[in-house]
Amino acid sequence: MGLEPKAPTLFPNGIYKIPKISYVGKDEEELTQENVPCQLDKASFREIACGQISGASIGTLKKLFHRETRELLGVPIIGESPSEMLHIGQAMTSLGGRIDYFVYTVFEYLTLAECHKTAALDCVNRMNECGLKNTVGALGTNHRQVSQAVLALEHGLCCLSLEILLSIYCPFLWRTT
Repeated sequence: MGLEPKAPTLFPNGIYKIPKISYVGKDEEELTQENVPCQLDKASFREIACGQISGASIGTLKKLFHRETRELLGVPIIGESPSEMLHIGQAMTSLGGRIDYFVYTVFEYLTLAECHKTAALDCVNRMNECGLKNTVGALGTNHRQVSQAVLALEHGLCCLSLEILLSIYCPFLWRTT
């Protein structure tokens, strides 16, 4: 009982100039040509604590999600050390990962990898504001409370479990109807 060897289908790409660029998956132009309904959202390095501390004023991580399936389709990153963050997007794209993973995962604080969560939360907020169907599990329209609760967990309340924190801030997730 082992894993069957499988040839990779997605390859990371990088351009090592200033600023550096890394990407994996499809880009917005390809998806538009293929008529794929996608949502592009981003997180700037300066929004993240690590980016502020390191002075990373230039840098952006973008995510392209399928609007209906919420599947990750592509990740372009520009700025300082993009190849260090790309592997997360590459793994999720290869495995058919969805936006839900990025919303509910706790990323290490004080790393630029937090951009993955920030971009996903941006996507959820935009999709809900546009009136698209419920985008992340049972979040409904109260997604901002979940965003705040998850970010609070990441930024200092790590002794509490995510489930306990969400049950405090977002009891609607545990309603049985």
